Formats: sequence, C-alpha cells, structure tokens
Amino acid sequence: MAEITRRRTGELLRELFSILMAAPEGLRASDALKALADRVTLTPYEADSYDSGGRRFDKIVRFATVDCVKAGWLVKDKGIWTITDEGRKAHVELKDPEAFYRRACKLYAEWKASQPDSETPRLRAPPPPFRPTTPKAQPKLSA
Repeated sequence: MAEITRRRTGELLRELFSILMAAPEGLRASDALKALADRVTLTPYEADSYDSGGRRFDKIVRFATVDCVKAGWLVKDKGIWTITDEGRKAHVELKDPEAFYRRACKLYAEWKASQPDSETPRLRAPPPPFRPTTPKAQPKLSA
C-alpha cells in the first residue's frame, strides 16, 4: 500500500506553490523544499530516509513537481523554481489538493502522449543498393 496518497502529494504541491507564489523571481529548489518542510508536518514515512540515501520528503516533492513542469505550471531553470501564470491560475481554481495533483498528472499524460514514442527505435532510410562499378572503357592510344 502506498505510504503517500495523491491527496497528500497535492497538499504538499499546493503549499509549495503558495511559497513560490510569494517569490515571483523564484526560489532555489533547496530553499523552497526547506520552506515547505518548515510549513508542513512531515509524516514519519516522509521524514525517514530511503535506503539509498536522501530524505523521502525531498524526493517525493521533487518527483511530483515533474508533473507540474510538464503541465506548464512550474519552471525549473538552473536550480530556480518559478510558478507560471498557468500555475497561479491552477492554484486559484483547484482548491482541492487531490484535484490539483490529478490535473497536473492529466496534463503530464497529455504532454507525454504528444511526444514521439521513445521506445520505438527510429528507422533510417536504407542505404542505396550496392552496385559495383566497372571501369569505363579507355580510348586506345595510337602508337
């Protein structure tokens, strides 16, 4: 069973958006995550670390922001996270955290469906058939 629900992920994302909307120039990802962790109560699962290292909370939020980026709601540029106008609009319109995250996931799925299928190898045009060349007849030189 999942330790984190869509609703909880939506709660975290909506709060992250509130933080980022207060910083129109954007925030460093690490600062945004720290501010978020300070504003929410982490569950024991979120506060714990993965066996491979790193706090679960940070990775959960970072992973969930991918949907928001592909939805056009969030821009990540050189480590700075900034909310777009579409992201602000979504934050205002989608008050329910689960609906917020579901919409981001839906938009991500639409984006992904519009991408070329990366699992299918691209086929190149076959090379032209091999045709051995014969030397052209040389004119005879008179002696």
